[in-house]
Amino acid sequence: FPVSDQALNYRMLFAGRIDLIAMGSMTCLTDKIDCSKLRKVYPLTDISRGLYMAFSRGTREEWRDRVVRAFESLRADGTLEQLQAPLRQ
Repeated sequence: FPVSDQALNYRMLFAGRIDLIAMGSMTCLTDKIDCSKLRKVYPLTDISRGLYMAFSRGTREEWRDRVVRAFESLRADGTLEQLQAPLRQ
């Protein structure tokens, strides 16, 4: 059944009320869940083409550019790779 909050899916999964959910590799960090209790079972490569940043239409261009530059800096200096490495195990 549909839920209004992804956190409810996590609670139901850990409580054994549902068996499977689709989630991205960064979910453990961003949603602060204990992914050591989970097992990856099937990659959804056919529907997953990467992540995107989304900004509202009202976001100032200079703020958007600043965020994009900061993200690219994390990628360039290896910080992004370090953050993602534990999630690939």
